[in-house]
Amino acid sequence: MRIYIILFLIITICLITLIANAAPFLVCDVDPIVTSYIVTLDNGEELEVPAPLHVDCSTITEGAHVYTVKAKNIWGESKSVPFEFTKALPVLPTNISLESK
Repeated sequence: MRIYIILFLIITICLITLIANAAPFLVCDVDPIVTSYIVTLDNGEELEVPAPLHVDCSTITEGAHVYTVKAKNIWGESKSVPFEFTKALPVLPTNISLESK
């Protein structure tokens, strides 16, 4: 039970770190007991990524998405933690003009 609590806290910290980063990456701090992560995008194919977690998200299409992440070590894997986000392009600026002073 203790391992699940630790893994949950680690994944939560990883997701907070993701929100704070401007680059389009899914990342997590190094944890010595985690050997790999199982990452799923939009309930698709599972991708096992070696620790530390660093997944390039630049090719994701525009719209709403859900990543689920599970930490894995020699004893098994944690419960999945969902992370929902929306990739949207910035709105075009309006009422742009040039003025001379």
